[in-house]
Amino acid sequence: MKNLLKYEIYRLWYSYTLLYAMLFCIPLAVISQLVVAGDPQSPAIYGMAFEFFIPQMLVIAVPTLFIAREQKKGIIKTSLLCGHSRVKVFLAKTTIYYFAVILVCLFYIFLLTLINVKGLSLQVIDNEHSAIYFLRCSSIGFSYCIMLSTLLLSVSIIFKNPSVTVVSGIILFCIDFFMQAMVDWRVADRIVPSAMLEAVMTKTDDAAVMTSFILTVTLTTIIAYAVSLIVFYKRDYK
Repeated sequence: MKNLLKYEIYRLWYSYTLLYAMLFCIPLAVISQLVVAGDPQSPAIYGMAFEFFIPQMLVIAVPTLFIAREQKKGIIKTSLLCGHSRVKVFLAKTTIYYFAVILVCLFYIFLLTLINVKGLSLQVIDNEHSAIYFLRCSSIGFSYCIMLSTLLLSVSIIFKNPSVTVVSGIILFCIDFFMQAMVDWRVADRIVPSAMLEAVMTKTDDAAVMTSFILTVTLTTIIAYAVSLIVFYKRDYK
């Protein structure tokens, strides 16, 4: 397993996935600041960025560049030909995959922090120090990003096509957007993912909303990961 992890780190590094994904973070951070938040030097940017389309766009990069592209090129066969079990290969690849997603998200947050360093040190939001607000929003946002990246992981493995993965990420965003527009606001924060996220970040005291968010993130992540493992285990990569 140790050798597999080293190999996957090597593949991640020399595929330039992290470089491309981090470069992708730069315009996203600018969009978050200028378009989504519209409030320079405000720590509120963290909540705003995770509540809207940024997570979908952000997590598209890694599965597209790392998982889907490798499958399309047949690189996975190299790992399988070394005599390792498919389960170990899958666990090693997805471990490095989540590692890459977390690194990219951290870099994205780092860029936002650089932009808002003055706001983080001075401002208070709803009687909560901005640094605490930042940590809370980022941790909640991370759970949302992990759910989305796991969904796109399953798409990458099922279809083996970077273009399909990108389109799927955009479709997820569109579905969420239309649900926000069409679902009654009194129930939206129980069934619309981004509405749930917004409610949780604003510290809702509604137990139904909290339960819906936790169940949605947990069950979606587990089911999508299980589907990915089954498809990977059953597929013929010869």
